[in-house]
Amino acid sequence: MRKNISVVIFLLIFTAAFYYPIIKNIKTTIISEDDWFGNYFYAGLSRATIVNHAQLPLRTPYLSGGYPSIAHPFDYSFNPFLLFILPFGEAAGLRIQVFLIFLLGAWGMFYLARNILKFNLLGAFFAAAVFVFCNWGAYEVTDGNIQKIYYYLLPWLLVFFERAKEDRRFILFSCLLVSFFLMNSGLSSIPVLLFLFIYACLGSISLGRRFKIKLNTSVLALLLTITVLSFLLSAVKLFPMYKLYLLREGYIHLPYENNYTQVSIASDAFHASLNMERLWRGLFTGYLGYSSMYLGYLPVIIAFFSILIYFRKNLRYLILLSAFTLITFGRNSPFDIFKIIWNIHPVVHGIWRLDKYFCFFIPFLIAIIAGRFFLIVDKRRKLYLFAVLLAIISVANIYIKNKSVFQNMAYENKPDLKQYSNFFQVKIEDAIVKREMPGFFDIKDLRDYQPFWLLLNQKVGVVDFNWAGNFRIKENAIPRYILPVGKQTGRGKTVFVEGYESLSREPSSVIDLVSAGKVNPDYKGEVFLLNSAHSVNLDYFSPNAIKVTVDLKRPDTLVINQNYHESWRVDRGVLTEYKGLLAVELKEAGRYKIELKYIPKDFYIGLMISLFTAIMIVIYCIKASPGNKKPLKTG
Repeated sequence: MRKNISVVIFLLIFTAAFYYPIIKNIKTTIISEDDWFGNYFYAGLSRATIVNHAQLPLRTPYLSGGYPSIAHPFDYSFNPFLLFILPFGEAAGLRIQVFLIFLLGAWGMFYLARNILKFNLLGAFFAAAVFVFCNWGAYEVTDGNIQKIYYYLLPWLLVFFERAKEDRRFILFSCLLVSFFLMNSGLSSIPVLLFLFIYACLGSISLGRRFKIKLNTSVLALLLTITVLSFLLSAVKLFPMYKLYLLREGYIHLPYENNYTQVSIASDAFHASLNMERLWRGLFTGYLGYSSMYLGYLPVIIAFFSILIYFRKNLRYLILLSAFTLITFGRNSPFDIFKIIWNIHPVVHGIWRLDKYFCFFIPFLIAIIAGRFFLIVDKRRKLYLFAVLLAIISVANIYIKNKSVFQNMAYENKPDLKQYSNFFQVKIEDAIVKREMPGFFDIKDLRDYQPFWLLLNQKVGVVDFNWAGNFRIKENAIPRYILPVGKQTGRGKTVFVEGYESLSREPSSVIDLVSAGKVNPDYKGEVFLLNSAHSVNLDYFSPNAIKVTVDLKRPDTLVINQNYHESWRVDRGVLTEYKGLLAVELKEAGRYKIELKYIPKDFYIGLMISLFTAIMIVIYCIKASPGNKKPLKTG
């Protein structure tokens, strides 16, 4: 036991040192890739509603003229790591989150190998080290793909699933973790669920003498139980997500995503699917890209010999490795497995970069298979020193080689931004981004989250959220100012609002992105009446509640400069819409107050289902006391 603790501490220290650049200069913002600003923005939306308005982050006025933010896949409202974002801010909080996930991943892999798979100490350490020091995660961090980093919690999911076979109280932990993936990782939850499904199905099959197949249906029943309960537990998020999916305009991610032929052609053309050359490059050359998974030769060779020596014990993981490798190959494989997955549901169509979603599982499984090899020293003690030396050389090579990935991480102090007390909205001029494949990307695409996050921190909303996908909705709000687009860099991936780049070079200056804008002549205010002879005053404005005072001589229509949504309720008048905007028909003359509240039924129905499910699971687990365990049958 003491040896286990010592090795875990040693592993966590080296993991912390490896990923230290993530929390280095914690008060700055990481600017290596614009996706970091996207994460700052989405986390900031939740934080702004909670901190500034003391409300549930059901919707936000800062995006698209009023957006049901609770439904967005990247919303942080039900993310436990929001506990770091609220006190430290989104820039520091997100970095703490990512850093902790890698530590949890290292510990989880060691626990899985040592306590579930019964590896010896050397094998468990080797599996965990190869897994956590692979450059897949390091590259995803520098690229800002935080939702993909959640994959590093997969070892714990397998631990909880295996423990649930013997102790049904672990069903709770399994459901909580699956629900975490469902509610926070977006499309990344699909590969995780697929992996768990195949893993459980293979685990339900055992080979007897002469390779006679036996099926353990209790394992499949456990999988079904965890899956159903996890979806019910996630209803508070999934119900609004599904409604947003129906409400969205057009595609999820790319305009050609519903045509598999075009998807597969684009995926191959952008090197987003593997072939043998790309697989080799990703594993052995230190290539940086979504297929980065550098392990070097030794871990792969060790895994090969592990398969030869422990073929039966490795068979489940070998099948999983083969399956996920073929999935990542896409149309380059002899049998296109991903096409089958793609046809399951249109939601899957948002996945076109197979390397981005599936490459993780290749080094993960190689690490498990390779770790088992070191069981050989339990019977042949003379090989122990050689095995230790082999492990040290392999891990040292991976550690040194892959740590250099963080050299690409750049930091910048957050600028001092002018704060606006009265809410209004702006629009950033459209920018056409040039792509390498004409026909696939002929869309107006403002590929920069940075100004949106900066404007959010100025307490200014953004209309016409012109980003390629991610559940766009119809936008009707009228911006007060039109902001010019600044210069583009690279292939047009980085776009600055005019004036920001030069001002950010002067740390002492206060930056106001709005100052470069032009007044929109069509703007009538955040609230207005159709009859200009009447008067209206905005008394209170927040994401979920709006209060106004009107003075009418005759019936009129009150218009709020936010997208109409059926979830709004009003205490006086009749809720309606005006040119897609939220409106209230007022039939009473006089001076009086009106209050509007946002009450989404899908959220509250989902909340009741989630709470009921959680209570039932807890009661079930309480009854499953140590003296009342009912382990699953193994035969």
